[in-house]
Amino acid sequence: MIQVCLIAGAISYYQLPAVQAFAENLAKTKVQSGLLGAALANIFASIVIPQTAQLLSRAPLLAQRDVPFQILFFGSIGMIIDLLYQVLDRIFGKDPNIVTLIQKVCADMFVSSPLLTIPFSAAMFAFHERGYSLSRTRTAFRNGGFQAIYLPMLVTCWAFWLPAVSAIYAMPNPALQFLLYLFAEAGWSLIIVHMARSEAAA
Repeated sequence: MIQVCLIAGAISYYQLPAVQAFAENLAKTKVQSGLLGAALANIFASIVIPQTAQLLSRAPLLAQRDVPFQILFFGSIGMIIDLLYQVLDRIFGKDPNIVTLIQKVCADMFVSSPLLTIPFSAAMFAFHERGYSLSRTRTAFRNGGFQAIYLPMLVTCWAFWLPAVSAIYAMPNPALQFLLYLFAEAGWSLIIVHMARSEAAA
């Protein structure tokens, strides 16, 4: 479904002037507002859009006590990802040719994800699901506990984001890249929250 949304988003960008104008203005606003704009955009994609979809489908909504944590977490991730994209643009350039595409995807998926974003996500959700208790979190991470949380998240990240970031980095326009990223992030947020809750329940 997410891949269909990405394809639909790309087609809409090129076929519908209103969508193109919306994406251009969104990307421009994000750039002008810096990391705060990246954080707010990610919060919108990761919380507002999924919660709206769940409301329409009559699925359980996010508990009020979880809202501050998710705002903090997804806002932080938004800033981390924005900085990552800036660094990759400086290292590999912005030309969406096949060499640059492969370099960015490999750096994103096989360096940043296993060493930064997934350890951060695993630690943050473990801390949250254990009542913000450092002692309980440290206990949960002993005897292979961290690996039991980290590895499923990493494998799921690769399965979800490898095709997604390949499509995003292949787009020639930064505004379209940003729009497609928000589509993908909305779906990813539902997956990672479900995984964290399932792990805590187990």
